[in-house]
Amino acid sequence: GNPNFGIFVQNAEELIATVGPVWVEPLTGIGNEEPFFWATDDRVADESRYWNDLYLGQWVDAGKLVINVDYVTQKANIDEVYRLGKEKGYVPLAIGDKLLDKLIFNEGHEPD
Repeated sequence: GNPNFGIFVQNAEELIATVGPVWVEPLTGIGNEEPFFWATDDRVADESRYWNDLYLGQWVDAGKLVINVDYVTQKANIDEVYRLGKEKGYVPLAIGDKLLDKLIFNEGHEPD
């Protein structure tokens, strides 16, 4: 009953297609790691990007939040993560360390 509470799944983007909308309905959204870059700064293959885009696009179309998390350290890659994420309707997050032990704000991409 709390409107500020959300339920997210992690890295299960294909379940929207395999299990269906009934499974997705009660969820707030999905967190997806490495849709654009493997840790650290290695570009994800075009085929993997295709499937990520296909499934995550279905989440966006269903009105769910999609948080993309990419582990990048190079400025050009950080900028690409934010640009692509926003173009696709995601909430982009670029983190340089997979330990996830600190919150990092990338210059030019500070949260609203």
